[in-house]
Amino acid sequence: MRRNYILKAEPGRYELRGSPAGGILGATYTGRSIDVEGGYPVANEWLENYETSPGERPELERQLVQSLGLAAASTYEAPFFRGRFFTTPPGSFQDFGPPPPDRASRGRYNAQGVSALYLCSSVNGVIRELATPPKGCRLWIQRFQILPELRMADARELAIDSLAAAVFWLIESGRDRSLSPPRLGERVGQLIGTEYDGLIVPGVRGEPNELYWNAVVFRPDDWWLRLVDRSAQPLEAS
Repeated sequence: MRRNYILKAEPGRYELRGSPAGGILGATYTGRSIDVEGGYPVANEWLENYETSPGERPELERQLVQSLGLAAASTYEAPFFRGRFFTTPPGSFQDFGPPPPDRASRGRYNAQGVSALYLCSSVNGVIRELATPPKGCRLWIQRFQILPELRMADARELAIDSLAAAVFWLIESGRDRSLSPPRLGERVGQLIGTEYDGLIVPGVRGEPNELYWNAVVFRPDDWWLRLVDRSAQPLEAS
């Protein structure tokens, strides 16, 4: 018996192929699709319950982590970028480090007080992710390079009917900037961080001809100075 599900889609254009109860939800601006029957109902129940009653779900957590694999070698060959807003031009690459724990706010995949380094695969992706600068600020971007020795989990090529594909879709979905990200993302980051040094996920604000992906590096104090491309100066976003 098929059940009916309410779909909370990622911001941007998407296409539902089939019926709302058993179709394929695809987003051309991420290059990603999920089966709305597959792992979606379980993932949605997990996320919604976690908002009010955070707790471990060992079987689901194990299934999620086991669905991930290491990023391909080509991932480490391409540059990554980090953007920050400044009222005056940054002095050097030193201004692009991760926030210290006492200043780290809750992010998509990190809890309050847990430092994480968020990077993007393209300059335009950084601009899309960070949107309009606050009044009096300008967006500056620094180039990074992920080291091959980092074990980066890859969430870009998951089976469309998998629990993991649905979990990442839901965490990334409906990210209104006035709202906090789902709390399940904190737990997912914690879980993946026990097995990997970081995570790569599709960006959700691209276009069909301009896809990008985001990376989050866990425990960045151990790595971030080695990831900065010191041959590249910070550039102001145009």
